[in-house]
Amino acid sequence: MPLCSFVLFQLQTMFDQFILSDILQVFITIQVMPVMGEINGNGIGNGSDQQGIRANQIRHFDIKEVLGRGAYGMVYRVIDKYTRKEYALKKVVVQLTDEGIPQSVLREVATMQSFKSFQHKNVIEMHDVFHEVLENKHGGQSLHINIIMEKCQWDLYTFLKEIPSYMPEHQIKILSRQIFEGLDYLHSRNIVHRDLKPQNIMVNPDLSLKIVDFGLSRNYNTNTAFTTVVVTLWYRSPELLLQCSYRSGVDIWAAGCIVAEMYERTPLFPGQSEAQQLSLIFQKLGLPSSEEWPSNSVVSRNSFPEHQPLPFTTLCPRISPLATSLVACCLRFDDSKRITTRTALRHPYFC
Repeated sequence: MPLCSFVLFQLQTMFDQFILSDILQVFITIQVMPVMGEINGNGIGNGSDQQGIRANQIRHFDIKEVLGRGAYGMVYRVIDKYTRKEYALKKVVVQLTDEGIPQSVLREVATMQSFKSFQHKNVIEMHDVFHEVLENKHGGQSLHINIIMEKCQWDLYTFLKEIPSYMPEHQIKILSRQIFEGLDYLHSRNIVHRDLKPQNIMVNPDLSLKIVDFGLSRNYNTNTAFTTVVVTLWYRSPELLLQCSYRSGVDIWAAGCIVAEMYERTPLFPGQSEAQQLSLIFQKLGLPSSEEWPSNSVVSRNSFPEHQPLPFTTLCPRISPLATSLVACCLRFDDSKRITTRTALRHPYFC
C-alpha cells in the first residue's frame, strides 16, 4: 500500500481529535511537500523556513548524542550545518506494513502543527518535519519521520535528580506556574495532554519550561469518549484507573502530583499496578463517599477498605501551606470539582 494510502486511511479515524485543517496539514507535510522538494532538489519546498532551517533533509544536520528514547524512536541533539543552531531531532521509524502509521505519530505531528499559528512559551515548538522512505535489511521499506524541535537542557525528572539540594520555594513556584500556563494554553484549544509527567516537561538553566510529547494528546468536547489507558501510572487520575469518562481534569491531577513531587523529590503515588495505584490514592487522600463514587466505574467502592485522609503535612512534610492548598484543589476525587488551569493561575500560591 503506498504511503499516501496509509495516511489517508488513518486520517479517517482522527477527525474527532483535531480540526480538519490540522489533519490535512499533516498529510501535506509528510506526503505532498517532499514531492515538491524533489522537484526543487533540496528537500521540502524551497529548503528554507521562517525559523531559519535552511533545508529539510537529514543531511543538513550534524547528528550528535542521543538525548532520549521513546516507544517509536530516538531523540538526538542536532546542529544545523548552515545556521549552527542547536535543535532536538525526534526520529520516528515505522515499518511500512498494512497496519499503517501509528496514530500516536500522526497525532503528535498534527498537534504540534496546530500550534504554529500561535506558539506558546511553555509548549515545545516544532520547527520542521520531513520524512524519508528507506529500504531495510529485510527487503521491505521503513518510513523515517524526522521532527525538528527546539532543544532544552533537561527533562524535569532528570533535573530533580541532578540538582544537589531541595529547591527553594520561589523556584518551584516559577516552574509550577509555567506548567499551569502551558496546560491553560492546551486546554483553551480543547487539547488534553493525557500523559503529563516529569519526563514530558523540559527545563532550561534559566528555569524556562516546555511541555513536550503530544503522542497521547487528544482534542475534546463535551461529547468526547476517550480510551482510559493513557497517562503513566504514577500520575494517573482516579477516573482513568476506574475506567470512567474524563476530560481535562486528568492533566490537573497530574500537575498536582508533579508540584508535590518538586517539593518532596519523590512521587506522591508510586504504585506498581492499577489496583495498587488506587489503593495508594485512597490510603493517602481517603476513600471517597458513596455519593462521589462514579456510577459507571468498573470497580465497586466496596472493593476498598475505608480510609480517612492523611494530613498533607504527613504526605508532604516540605510543602508550604499555600502549595498544599493548590495541590489539594488539583487532587479532588471528583474531576468536576478540581481547579481549572485559569483558576489555578489566580490561586494565592502564585500571588
